[in-house]
Amino acid sequence: EAPCVAVLHRDDPLTHEAVLPIARLAAQPVATLANRYRLRNRIDRAFGQAGVALHVALETNASLNAMMAAQQKLGVAIVDPVTAFGLRLADLEVRPLDVSIAFLYGVVTLSGRPRSGAVDAMIETLADVSHALLPGAVRHEASQHGALVAHDRADSTDHADSAGEHTRSSSTHRDPGVSA
Repeated sequence: EAPCVAVLHRDDPLTHEAVLPIARLAAQPVATLANRYRLRNRIDRAFGQAGVALHVALETNASLNAMMAAQQKLGVAIVDPVTAFGLRLADLEVRPLDVSIAFLYGVVTLSGRPRSGAVDAMIETLADVSHALLPGAVRHEASQHGALVAHDRADSTDHADSAGEHTRSSSTHRDPGVSA
């Protein structure tokens, strides 16, 4: 786990903040992730708990696209730290947020079968690289997976619309924006 970050164009006045208060993003156009059943759920929850309306200018399924929107001065990107710190783009600055929005990632192995030495070495390397590259990275035991994602399932307000499609209500304010 590591906290999500804000990615801004280097000319954005918010880059003067060492840690970006989420309240400073009120009324700012934001480029972020679209899938509300994953990371976006945590982003929406963090803004809601802070009492800050999230003004989405661009929704995408890839953090890179949100970062490229920030690069073009279309808004502040709220993205996963792996993409932000692992793929540096010209003219962009990365800032931690004053709230923690957990980005969860991990390794999946076969249950009930012993792991090979190579798999164990890869898991340790991933942990080492994560701690070196991602500020605030935390390694959890595999047995904690259910507890880590339980609040995501509990916060989902799924319902079927008139066409029988499952949708999820959200308190997020959406500006007429672009979906990538």
